Amino acid sequence: MTTTVHLRSDATCTINIDGAQLHRHGDDVPTLRGDVGDVLLQHAATKDEPVRVVVYDVDRQFTLRVHNDRERIEVVHMQPYQPSESAAVHTTASLLAGSGDSYAVGGGIVIGRRPQSMTSPDATIDNLLPVDDPTVSRSHLVLHWHHGVLYCTDLGSTSGTTVHRGGADMPATGSPVPLKDGDRLTLGESTSFTLRIT
Repeated sequence: MTTTVHLRSDATCTINIDGAQLHRHGDDVPTLRGDVGDVLLQHAATKDEPVRVVVYDVDRQFTLRVHNDRERIEVVHMQPYQPSESAAVHTTASLLAGSGDSYAVGGGIVIGRRPQSMTSPDATIDNLLPVDDPTVSRSHLVLHWHHGVLYCTDLGSTSGTTVHRGGADMPATGSPVPLKDGDRLTLGESTSFTLRIT
């Protein structure tokens, strides 16, 4: 499961970790960053595999302190935290597989071999699309809406994600990529979907 950190300008923070939400408040943002780093390191010490973290930070200056003997934290995505807007309008989108099957994106969707729910700045995404492909990571890619625009974010996958548009190939490397109708998404070596936005 990918851990998410939402750190805000009022020195409050929400950490979504192992399906639970932890709330933290600090005297100032830099101090709170250090406290959050300690929480993540303690959590990582209980795991047998690296802990992947998505950070939504107020000004992209999240600093993670890692113990020299247990380097288990990897920040796979960082962007400024932006509060959601109630006026944001979500359009309708679906993913078309090569088999002809269609999957509704809804408020967002997580794709992978064994995908797990995650939280974006705007919503908790529990719409899951499992794929039978050994080159796809467990939670490989998330599609999420923000202010009416659909983005895809690679979740630190091993084999990567590519967005194909008009003959151009754009690797998704952990930062959100805005999507357009007709984009084709390739996950791993052989899984692909065509996006339809209406």
